[in-house]
Amino acid sequence: MSQTEPTTDNRQRAEGARWEDGWYVVPWQVIFRDVDAFGHVNNAVYLTYFEWARAQLWFALTGAAGVLTDIGFIVARAEIDFKLQIEMEPIEICIRIEGMR
Repeated sequence: MSQTEPTTDNRQRAEGARWEDGWYVVPWQVIFRDVDAFGHVNNAVYLTYFEWARAQLWFALTGAAGVLTDIGFIVARAEIDFKLQIEMEPIEICIRIEGMR
């Protein structure tokens, strides 16, 4: 199932997610709603990408079914250093856990 297709059972899983050099890598296709008038991904959307990848990592670590009620954590702080603009293209969202409390 593609990430952009609607699902009928409320389960959300990313195809092609994998571990690579200590990072959890989640493939994603940037879609039209994510870009601004200049054709670049809006800065606020990046956190949404990380939210999706964090959920995928959690499902992979816990074996959860992929239902939103399976998520048992909160993010207390998020920080982004923007380095490059991305456009409507396939990307890979790379995340890792720095610490848990």
